Amino acid sequence: TDTTNAWTAAAGNQYAGLYELITSNTSGNPATGDQCWIDVSGSSVDTYGEIMTYLDASYRYMVKYGMQPNLAICDYATFGLIRRGLAEYFRYSGEGQELIPGVSKLTLTFPNAGGLPLVPHPFMRMDTGAYGGIFLIDTRLLARRTLWADTYEELANINTSDKFVISAAETLIDKSDIDGSSSLHGGLFGITI
Repeated sequence: TDTTNAWTAAAGNQYAGLYELITSNTSGNPATGDQCWIDVSGSSVDTYGEIMTYLDASYRYMVKYGMQPNLAICDYATFGLIRRGLAEYFRYSGEGQELIPGVSKLTLTFPNAGGLPLVPHPFMRMDTGAYGGIFLIDTRLLARRTLWADTYEELANINTSDKFVISAAETLIDKSDIDGSSSLHGGLFGITI
């Protein structure tokens, strides 16, 4: 019932999510390092034109390292900014587009990428402030590996209570990560919503 989700670092027995994988690369933009994402939290970026300018830069950074994003994920408020911007700039109505049945999308266009679907995600942060974000992801370079799936096992029944354990072993693998903390996925974080 709350949309003020916040980024939380993975604990010792959890694997890092996309936000943590991407933003752990803090070695600078491609002119000085291999960081492909941009933090605009100090710039009050809150218009369609500003967002697109920074997204273009992030996309160019990714291309420099051979990345070809095929999916963009954002929060609901940022999705609304872009939807309204498309209508204002191009008199374009992106209403009614679906990636798959039940999943809304808008289409972003980048050089040599065709249409890049922009999909809003309900669990991204949506409270006001510099918390908006757009991930530029190459899904071909992400994998979820499972050693064993969720299992249910009953434990010794010493008394009348039912004792059991549920366990699983899985992780998210970022194949673009070049040294354990330098993901080449990109995006724009800190959009004012």
